[in-house]
Amino acid sequence: HFGHCCSPVPGDRIVGILEPEAGLTVHTIDCQRLADYADDDSVWQDLQWTPQAEQGAVASARIRATIKNAPGVLGQVATIIGEAGGNILNLVMSHRQQDFFDVDIDMEVEDAKHATTIMAALRTNPSVDTVERARG
Repeated sequence: HFGHCCSPVPGDRIVGILEPEAGLTVHTIDCQRLADYADDDSVWQDLQWTPQAEQGAVASARIRATIKNAPGVLGQVATIIGEAGGNILNLVMSHRQQDFFDVDIDMEVEDAKHATTIMAALRTNPSVDTVERARG
């Protein structure tokens, strides 16, 4: 299964952590949770995406954005994601301040390149302060 902490998608560099009780969990190579396993080489598994996984895949990527706290901005963000071919699966708002708030968005994408394209489109909106892949 895929780590919910880093939401790996085809095209990401990945590694597996094999635990007896949980089985194999796939993480991105830069997932913060991997630090928990730094001292145990026996659980690490080298992995890579198969060509079949990279062809026509639909995966869930999580991005974290800081956006203006103003009417219509969340709608603009949703429109940008949709126009770029993404589909919002879940959205969680946090760290609300008077002018800005953080939002974690789980969205369907084809691969890592598609997620990067969507993030680039979001960065063109002046109401989006920052956007990045969530990594644990």
